[in-house]
Amino acid sequence: MNSRGPDFLRAFAGMAILAAFYLVLALVPGGGVGAGDVKLGGLLGLSLGWLSWSALVAATVLGWFIAALVWLPLQATRRRPRGSLVPMGPFLLFGALLTIAVVPA
Repeated sequence: MNSRGPDFLRAFAGMAILAAFYLVLALVPGGGVGAGDVKLGGLLGLSLGWLSWSALVAATVLGWFIAALVWLPLQATRRRPRGSLVPMGPFLLFGALLTIAVVPA
């Protein structure tokens, strides 16, 4: 019988790490994330941590990268004010889904 204990611990560690990371960003002035992103980060950390550490890191980086690809042109063309917030949830979810689709099972 194969034990899933290490996967379980990695999942909860991933949840704690990502939730803490987004909580720090939410509390820092100008961090640009809200409470919903903190909650979503915890849930994504749980599910991606179950897969692997590399999946967790890849999905997080990919989500932020996609958000930057969308946000920077909007800011450069002044379609959004400089201090306006970007809802990160859709980008984080898209990065996670892309990573889950690519990571081998």
